[in-house]
Amino acid sequence: LFKEHDTVEVMTHPAYLDKELLAHSSYTYPRVDELEFLTDPDVVIRVNTLRDIQLVSFRNLT
Repeated sequence: LFKEHDTVEVMTHPAYLDKELLAHSSYTYPRVDELEFLTDPDVVIRVNTLRDIQLVSFRNLT
């Protein structure tokens, strides 16, 4: 994938569950799993130490 593209978007919808989200979204519990993964200290350390991954916002892509 990286051989074909310079940028790869990883889309997630992490969230804490509240009454509003539970009442209005069918995508609820996977959000908690995503939040847990994205804030896992081991994942954060791994991403920060890899030289071929750079976290950016859309603002950085122009």
